[in-house]
Amino acid sequence: MITQSIGIATVTLNPAIDQSVAIANFAAGEVNRVDWEQSDPGGKGVNVASFLADLGCRVAVTGLLGNENALAFERLFAQKGMTDAFVRIPGKTRVNVKIIDATQQRITDINFPGQAASPADVAGLRDQLAALIDGHEWFVLSGSVPAGIPVGLYGEWVRMLKSAGKRVLLIFTILLLVVVAILTLPIVLYDVEEAKFVRDIRDNP
Repeated sequence: MITQSIGIATVTLNPAIDQSVAIANFAAGEVNRVDWEQSDPGGKGVNVASFLADLGCRVAVTGLLGNENALAFERLFAQKGMTDAFVRIPGKTRVNVKIIDATQQRITDINFPGQAASPADVAGLRDQLAALIDGHEWFVLSGSVPAGIPVGLYGEWVRMLKSAGKRVLLIFTILLLVVVAILTLPIVLYDVEEAKFVRDIRDNP
């Protein structure tokens, strides 16, 4: 059973505010009327952390967060009781738009690239990750990466965490997974659904 005794930290380098917009019979190149709209702080690592916090896990979140629109994330972290270890960077966290057309049963995604990371941002994030090693058994590295992130960064972090005896879960696109695998062999990587990750924690506390 998952309890507060299990410490989990998630890393989200490129979080997003997920804006869902409902438009019946959406037509590109035309004026469209919005039926309803909802905006939620997200990013794969943030979503995993939120889900695990609801299950009673002790969760910390880190990554890169734009300081101009961080409030929605800060409210979520406080509401869920998650430790906020995000590095604040200049600018805004990206907004990803999802256009939902229930009439035609189609969804259109518009994803922004996100703020570029500076060398100082990357160094600060590494320090945050190292500080989370004590007190956390699992580390989840997931999602897309913004510009400015060195190609070998995830491999470096995985080696650091594994050498400290931590369990590491990677949730990526297939392309990024292959890149990390090449850079970190013979480290074992996991590419699974969030639900399977939760079961793995439950069965191997």
